[in-house]
Amino acid sequence: MTPMVGFTAAMERKKSIPYAIECGCDMILFNKNLDEDYEYMMMGYQDGILSDRRLQEAVMRILAAKASLKLHLKKKDNTLVPKQDALKILNCEEHVSWAYDLASEAITLVKDTQKLLPITVESHKRILLEILGDCKSKERVANTMICGLVNRGFDVTLYAKEDFSKGVDDVETFRQKYDLVLYIANIENESNKTTNRINWYTFFGQGNNVPWFVKEVPTMFVSLANPYHLLDVPMIQTYINCYSNNQYVIETLIKKICGDSLMTGISPVDPFCGREELEY
Repeated sequence: MTPMVGFTAAMERKKSIPYAIECGCDMILFNKNLDEDYEYMMMGYQDGILSDRRLQEAVMRILAAKASLKLHLKKKDNTLVPKQDALKILNCEEHVSWAYDLASEAITLVKDTQKLLPITVESHKRILLEILGDCKSKERVANTMICGLVNRGFDVTLYAKEDFSKGVDDVETFRQKYDLVLYIANIENESNKTTNRINWYTFFGQGNNVPWFVKEVPTMFVSLANPYHLLDVPMIQTYINCYSNNQYVIETLIKKICGDSLMTGISPVDPFCGREELEY
């Protein structure tokens, strides 16, 4: 139980604390003030809100959870905090193999109605790469994608925002410069972030960040986090969900769009958001 608005705004805290335990919650986490909540609990017990039965049950369940984790033995042996040697298991060969396997099984081809995949150097050598989102991982994601594609022989141009000194591409210029536009949506979920919608850099509707070119140059959209971005890009006919932006996923993604392995992921949600027009 946490002191978030859904809990704290329901009733007075001096009542909600004992009522929460009486109704089945065993422990209060993230107290505003531990001593204050303790007093509220005692007041609730003395007033009959919290029963002896639930109090004893909550204590027993907490102790049972600690015992199942052998915390009492670890405390006695002074092993509650793992030693430095325990870190050796991180990034071990077996775990890395699992990570790649999970990435391979997760990546989902939502649609490819233009039959774009797989991409090849022969047909899509010049790629305009657009990284959407301003998360801290943006540079890492961009570098991983660029290096992975360049190592396969593709020429990759990272999108740069237009300004009045550069001007904008006309249609024919754009068609002559690129064989593929690849969007990577790296818009991470964050605490208290109320929306994960795409914020385009429009440059008065003339820039190359907005997907005006989908009928001029093959365009692919990959979401690394939010599986519902298709709602904002229904005009893009090749769409992939990855669910995570870790290195294993990005490296596996490159292999899959290049045809090294099939995309076998099954979507755990409705990426079409209940809208039939998104399927085309």
